[in-house]
Amino acid sequence: MSEQQQQNCIALGDGWVLYSDGTLQESSTSGYGMTKKPENEFERSRLVVMYWQKKLELAIAEFDDKKAMWLASARNSLGREGNVGGPPADVAEAIGVLNGLKSKVDYAKEMLAEAEQQLEKNTPTQLKKSFDIAEQNRARISNFCAAIEQIEI
Repeated sequence: MSEQQQQNCIALGDGWVLYSDGTLQESSTSGYGMTKKPENEFERSRLVVMYWQKKLELAIAEFDDKKAMWLASARNSLGREGNVGGPPADVAEAIGVLNGLKSKVDYAKEMLAEAEQQLEKNTPTQLKKSFDIAEQNRARISNFCAAIEQIEI
């Protein structure tokens, strides 16, 4: 697998790799196996949304981890006696790195929004109706719970 392909895929954790175009590929210790192309535009759109959701989660985690690591290191130094040395990184460099990671998050958000629009466009009418009914039922159940919780002895 090329470096470009590795950057455009997400390991799903269940023995499959998901690519940005919605293609699934079996992953194993012996390499890559069977490839599954989406059966239709709805399925492809659903998988592309899943891909960008995961990419967004990973980008947010990378940003949060880097920021937390630098802050923890700096705060740890502030709590020590004597010469505590300098910050864990040059301020301009740290800001540049975090802004770069923030850009990755913003890009993933944009791509997810586009993918969700495509999914909405490609969702069959009957399935949309089913989703609407399910949402109405959730609202009714939520209202039921709220009403019942109000009653006390």
